[in-house]
Amino acid sequence: WAAQLRREVRGRDCAVFFDEIDQHVTDEGFASSLRQFLDGVCQPSDSRVLLVGTTNRLERLPTDVLHRAEVVRFERPEREHLAEMWSGYAQHLRDEELQKLASASVSCGATGRDVRHCASLCERRTAIGYLNAQHGLGYCHGAALVNCPGPALEQYIRCVQGRAE
Repeated sequence: WAAQLRREVRGRDCAVFFDEIDQHVTDEGFASSLRQFLDGVCQPSDSRVLLVGTTNRLERLPTDVLHRAEVVRFERPEREHLAEMWSGYAQHLRDEELQKLASASVSCGATGRDVRHCASLCERRTAIGYLNAQHGLGYCHGAALVNCPGPALEQYIRCVQGRAE
């Protein structure tokens, strides 16, 4: 990848993004190229390259790679931020319910991705259950969802807890 990168950038500055880099460093060839790149050995001389790697499992990266890198940590969101996220998805919940949901989310170590996933999943399940109970209107009838309630607080909490397990 490093040789290909040198050919591709030729005089241009760029950023290279490795999502879940911990999955790549188990390949010794990749890890060796990465070490050399971080040491500046195989970087293009006529351009600047910013290498960004993400991981949720920092402990899986080799120690010598970590020593060559600058590690920037993004902590999990705090309760107030989770409450803001939930308020954008679960607009039907009252303030005190949003606070309970945010507290449950913090205790489970939820992220913004978890909030989005659980909001979407709970809304789908609620809509499907509601449509199945509406005899005669059918799935394609636009008016069928007009009176569909939002998911209950407990559904959201169960989903967040399930993602933590």
